[in-house]
Amino acid sequence: MLTPIWWAIIGAAAVILLAFRHKREQMAGNLMIVYLLFVLASTVLSRTRVHELSYQELMNLDLIGCWLERSRGASSNHWELILNFFMLLPFGFLWPMATGRKLPGTLLLGFVLILVIELAQLLTRRGWFELCDIVDNTIGVLLGYGLYAVGKWLILRTNAGDDR
Repeated sequence: MLTPIWWAIIGAAAVILLAFRHKREQMAGNLMIVYLLFVLASTVLSRTRVHELSYQELMNLDLIGCWLERSRGASSNHWELILNFFMLLPFGFLWPMATGRKLPGTLLLGFVLILVIELAQLLTRRGWFELCDIVDNTIGVLLGYGLYAVGKWLILRTNAGDDR
């Protein structure tokens, strides 16, 4: 997972992207590339390979059971849930800014990215393929898009106020 310092850097970059009107798309695209490299590094490359478990043992398709386990578990389980929400939040924010895509396109590509991450973890045996992670990350994409939409609305509102 991304460390808090990287979340701070991504957050600061998002504020800068909102502040500058010129070349925003290019800056968002560049930041997206850096962000995706960090996601790959933190979700697959930095993890230890698990040789002793089969592919079936590395899969958890029990969505409700997973959430119930997290709700009853230690605070680390709650932290995992929060990180899963925030793992793909920057994607939901940066992708529409870089490409101009609307919610359906952003959500679809975010979902494909999440599947690629989960399959890479499974096939390399460097993580679990969990249905609850897929849902949690998808919620993160939606939250990121919501932040993008609010930021865009604020910019448009501010720009409309400048015209008066």
